[in-house]
Amino acid sequence: MGLIFHTHNDADHTQARVSDIQVVDTLNSLRTLSFSFIADEDRKVAAKICDAPFSEVEVPDDNQRYLILSVDNPKIGIYRQYSITAVQVGKKLHWNWVKNKVNGTQSLENCLKMILPKPFTYQIHGKIDNYSFSEEFGGGYADELLEQLAGDFKFEWYFDNYTLHVASQIGQDEAFLFIDNLNCQKINIQYSDEDVQTVITGYASPKPIMKEVTKTETKTRTLGTAADWAWPFPDVGEGHFDSAQLFGVHPGGGFRRNGFHDGLDFGTANHPGNAVHAVHDGTVTIKSYMSGLQYYVVISGGGYNVVYQEAFSSPGKIAVNVGQSVKKGDIIGYRDTDHLHLGITRANFNYAVSRSFSNDGTWLDPQSVIRNGSNGGQRTENYVETTKELVDTGEKEYTVQYTYKSPYITSAGFPEIMHEDYVSEDNLTQDGLIKKLKEQITDYPSVQYTIDTVNFKKFSDYIKSSRPGDYGWLKDRLGVDVKVRISSVTYSYQDASKADAITFGNKRLDPVVWSVNSKKAYEENIKLGKTLQNELMQVRKESSLAISMADQSLAKFESMMQSITRTSQSTSESISESIKLSESASISDWLSTSQLESESLSQSLSQSITAGKLNTSEEG
Repeated sequence: MGLIFHTHNDADHTQARVSDIQVVDTLNSLRTLSFSFIADEDRKVAAKICDAPFSEVEVPDDNQRYLILSVDNPKIGIYRQYSITAVQVGKKLHWNWVKNKVNGTQSLENCLKMILPKPFTYQIHGKIDNYSFSEEFGGGYADELLEQLAGDFKFEWYFDNYTLHVASQIGQDEAFLFIDNLNCQKINIQYSDEDVQTVITGYASPKPIMKEVTKTETKTRTLGTAADWAWPFPDVGEGHFDSAQLFGVHPGGGFRRNGFHDGLDFGTANHPGNAVHAVHDGTVTIKSYMSGLQYYVVISGGGYNVVYQEAFSSPGKIAVNVGQSVKKGDIIGYRDTDHLHLGITRANFNYAVSRSFSNDGTWLDPQSVIRNGSNGGQRTENYVETTKELVDTGEKEYTVQYTYKSPYITSAGFPEIMHEDYVSEDNLTQDGLIKKLKEQITDYPSVQYTIDTVNFKKFSDYIKSSRPGDYGWLKDRLGVDVKVRISSVTYSYQDASKADAITFGNKRLDPVVWSVNSKKAYEENIKLGKTLQNELMQVRKESSLAISMADQSLAKFESMMQSITRTSQSTSESISESIKLSESASISDWLSTSQLESESLSQSLSQSITAGKLNTSEEG
């Protein structure tokens, strides 16, 4: 079949057979391709295309196009041997520098539209929540920004040529069952505790370290004109105030610290209406939340800082934003509580808040300031201003700190292995910080499984899918079932002699499972050792019994020989005596023959017994 070679922009193409085709498909990565071929006459055009910059290769087996990255073509004999490395065309994202930037809460769709150039498209599978960027996003290469998005929005991805597929989780569940020595072989397991950390300390919710500075200055101030000030509820005007609502120390205000009230309260009973109007021109400098003030806004202008507080139950009730210019009488929000607290100060606002319960001149009487500005007169006066300001030292202190220790230190006996300190500039609760700390460390060993596949077609009932991201099961030769996820697949296309390899990557190894497996292996080794020891003892016992039986047989045969010899000698003597008496030659000849036969029989028996003993010893 071969591969199809394309020049840049498809100006030319050809098909050629190659060897050693290997494609590695890894989760959340571009596929890589490698192959080689001899640039003979049949592959001359393919070699020429490979030598051209930005050429591509199409693999019919997976219908993917790959951008050639490197070419090695040493000369072998009269031809050159080409070794090619390529990567999916998604690599072209690195050709695109994204100038645009966004911040705040964004959808994934908006971000992908911003970073993907033509002809790239995308498909989002399932729902992925919006993400709020604490810093600007953008201003980088598109492929690097894609990696950032994957981390921020918590999604996985893969490319199908120029189409990017995105989902919270890629792959299928219960997609395969691989059984050792049935539809796969060489199940290898690798454990690693190299990257384990069990202790981490974190810091969050920073606030600046302030230093109090005292300043003294003589100034001239204008108390106000009719055009400068107005009442926050113009339909009522100044209206009526209860004693406890007034600025300063008054009856009914004893519940406050020092009995002092640093502002003027406009209650709904005496000052009805929801729309809150600006009492003075200025610019919105602060819009925030503070315990005691609730949601509030500060408008600064003409040397005054005017704070509107305790009237808004949510930031959405405040109609202006930081940096916005405001004119007297503009609506700055909508009261949905029982009163508006209005405060006026010439001091730095942060410092003034620290003097909220001190009647030391930091806070001014709003009723007096607005009334003097509304009567049409204008007054100026010189005054000596002594202020104490809180100045930012440029240093920070973190109000939330926590040291997280893995439960495996206690349950599994893991050592305390320190991770570097984690610092967050976000305002987090302790629970929020603990969650972040758990995400930073890997407090368990990782385990990686690899297999060589055999025959997908023959055992198709066991395998619905085997792509990166798929979940399924491995059954090893001991019958242990392990749920795993495919992290990468290596395909050896167009070569039936090479098996595809699958890696199930960096699965969490529960220390309890790890301990059980270790104990099981130990017990199996003990059992095997006892079996071998018993078998060895049985062999030794049988050998000793055989040797003993041989010795007993030999003793019996030796005793028999001695008896035969004695009988033979006695017979010989008797016959000789008879010969002497009878002097018969025929009897003498018969005797000689009998004696020779007796001696021959004795020697044969002796040799047989000796040989039997030797054979028995060797068998034992």
